[in-house]
Amino acid sequence: MAKHEVELIDGGIDEAPMAYKDICKVMEHQNELVEVLGEFTPKIVSMGGVDSPAEY
Repeated sequence: MAKHEVELIDGGIDEAPMAYKDICKVMEHQNELVEVLGEFTPKIVSMGGVDSPAEY
């Protein structure tokens, strides 16, 4: 994230980057179902910290 100048807020060591899929690969498999109109590049990421309420 530092490489792309993204600021992480409230992230913890329990976050597992390998749990997330590569969006480019996902979209490649959906090309017949969707039309990409634009892209969003986050600059701030807020993960649920230890004080955040869990939503189920």
